[in-house]
Amino acid sequence: MLIGNFFCFVVPGVTLIVAIVYTVSPIAFSRFATWADDPIQVPASIDSCTLVRDGTKRQHAIRCVAHYTYEDAAFASPVTVWTSQSPFATPASLDRELQAQRSVKTRTVELFYRDKSIAGTPDERWLATPGLGAFLVAALAGVLAYALYRQPRTSVHRRADYVLDPTTDELVPINDRARKAARPHWRLWTAIILLAMLVCLYGVSDRLSKEVSLLGFASLENVPATLVDCEHRYYGTRKGHNQINCGFRYAWQGQTYRGQAESLDFRFFPTDARMDAEVARKQGTPVQARVDPKHPDYAWAFIDAAWVLPYTWGPLELLLLGLLVGVLPIALMMRRRRSD
Repeated sequence: MLIGNFFCFVVPGVTLIVAIVYTVSPIAFSRFATWADDPIQVPASIDSCTLVRDGTKRQHAIRCVAHYTYEDAAFASPVTVWTSQSPFATPASLDRELQAQRSVKTRTVELFYRDKSIAGTPDERWLATPGLGAFLVAALAGVLAYALYRQPRTSVHRRADYVLDPTTDELVPINDRARKAARPHWRLWTAIILLAMLVCLYGVSDRLSKEVSLLGFASLENVPATLVDCEHRYYGTRKGHNQINCGFRYAWQGQTYRGQAESLDFRFFPTDARMDAEVARKQGTPVQARVDPKHPDYAWAFIDAAWVLPYTWGPLELLLLGLLVGVLPIALMMRRRRSD
């Protein structure tokens, strides 16, 4: 009994807490990485901070140059001092964060043992706004918990809705009260199923999440751009994934800039031949870039503007697709039939 409760409640509960902490608290992951890698920490002076869009990791970023000395040798290394995947970000909020980061003139940087010219900065924020996917999952879990809490404990919604039939000696509904009492529950479960379908659509469509993130960036200017330096790389270890990365070149007010396009996962049969062919198709493709007029280094571009890209689907995306087109519509129809 004790072992069963441990694996049924304690282990899932601890796993959920750890996942939440790592999602909303960057310092937790940073401290764990520092403990695991034990890097060399040295003081550094910081300057030349710029706001960029890190398409490889699909996040906003502020990058600076760190100047430090190690073993009587001077180094200057680009470092990322701040990142965000917040769906509520706007050009104004990013500009405020850039000014705040520029006011920090010294930091502690971490050096890698293999190459002391490459530095990184630990993220010391206790809380950070997670991506849109986390908000959708949290909203679905909250609404589902509320629906289960409101679920009637018996099939009889209220005793007052029924009366004893003297002929059959059974409870029968008074007019249409029972059906009316069930309607709020049907509406609630319908909303849950529709929200679950939205979560599945968010997971299946690669472009949907990016377009939602761009809702607060109406001030960006559209300019023509060209994809350059396309490649496919493997990220992670044994359970990692392949990814197509491309830079893009664009011009703004007579100057040429280079940005990082929004990368695409390649999860469906990622053979070298298929990935090489896709990279060759993307190389040199003209695209539309969206540039911040105030910070021209900050720009968005999509490698592929399609809403659905089957080669980006892995096991999780295929599961979500099955739920979206099969299980959830059937559940919605069954709920409607029960309400009738």
